[in-house]
Amino acid sequence: MSIIERIFECFHKNNIEYCHWKSTNHLKETYQAITDIDILVGRNMVADCQNIFSQFQVTELQTVYLRSYPGIHDYLLFDQELGWVHFHLHYQLNLGDRWSKNYHFPYETAILSNRVYDKQFKTFTVNPLDELYLFLMRMILKYDNPMRSQQIKEELMFLLNRVEVINESALSIDNTAFSFDEINLCEVDECIKSFNKIRANIKATAIKKYRRYNYVRYKGNVLVRMVYRYYIEFLRRILKRFSIGRRRLRSGGRLVVFLGTDGSGKSTNSQLAKIQFSKQINTTEVFLGSGESGANLLRKTIFKIYGKRRYTGNWHKTEARKSKGNLFFFWHYLTLMNKFSELKKMIVAKGNGNLVLIDRWPNQAQALTDGLRLDNLKAKNKFQEYVINSEKRFSSEVNRIN
Repeated sequence: MSIIERIFECFHKNNIEYCHWKSTNHLKETYQAITDIDILVGRNMVADCQNIFSQFQVTELQTVYLRSYPGIHDYLLFDQELGWVHFHLHYQLNLGDRWSKNYHFPYETAILSNRVYDKQFKTFTVNPLDELYLFLMRMILKYDNPMRSQQIKEELMFLLNRVEVINESALSIDNTAFSFDEINLCEVDECIKSFNKIRANIKATAIKKYRRYNYVRYKGNVLVRMVYRYYIEFLRRILKRFSIGRRRLRSGGRLVVFLGTDGSGKSTNSQLAKIQFSKQINTTEVFLGSGESGANLLRKTIFKIYGKRRYTGNWHKTEARKSKGNLFFFWHYLTLMNKFSELKKMIVAKGNGNLVLIDRWPNQAQALTDGLRLDNLKAKNKFQEYVINSEKRFSSEVNRIN
């Protein structure tokens, strides 16, 4: 039994009032975690759902404001068998175009009361007639010409096959928006023609009462959200910046440290983790070592000119820690400034609720790896003393963070 099945089994044992309220033609993909799991849940079930999710270590996430909607909560789990499992808990029905979801249909209680049990997948789904009506409303509000999509046509055919008799008196929803009599449901092509005829009337008059924003605010909201989305996609796809635009950890940022000796795969595993987690969560990489991996432009240039071991080759060795010149301290000063910059990035990312992947962690007990390297040296001048004290301050600040 997969973790998704076990979670829904727990829902049933705890009498959670829920149902899959859309795209029931994808229930197989839902249980395989190929698609997101969209379920409508009773408003009085919020605390119960959170308790069940906590038992399965499902984490609640915070979606950025310009990509969030009222009454929808995000929960995420990474499962070794299924990969990402993403729950959308809908406590209210928000419909509309892809950018704003400007309409709220206040029929949550009625739809949940009319739900049906799917024996094949052992889960509750929306009543077929309710889903057909919601599907047509969603498509009318979301697209200008939805039936150009073969995928939408296939879903419509699936829904029509599920509905044996069109009995509008059995609807849980107030059907003042449109009547099934206005749409020819006998054939898909005829359905499309009649469907397109009523679109303008529905958007203009019948569902004004469900709008969350007036026309001006709605258009402004669409523009802002669209620009933001394209900006985020530019950052992620072109600039490879993954620290903003996705979801935050609602409980606060979390630090994950990769430790090990040189060549053990710290950087490789950190990169793999970034690729996996940045798909769903704001992820920031931090390097707190002294090598080339997280070096800034100046240090990378020096490494390139002089080689990776030009200044660091023998400094890990205890017997080499004797009297050092100003060039040695200057190199460590540059390294420390780089580390302080990474430390600041780590603090900001954690404060913003990001997942922070840290390559190396200064450890005073392990001086031969990432511990204090200047601790046993005696300063000959003020500059050397300043560098030694800076290293101690850096170590102290890092170990204060948890």
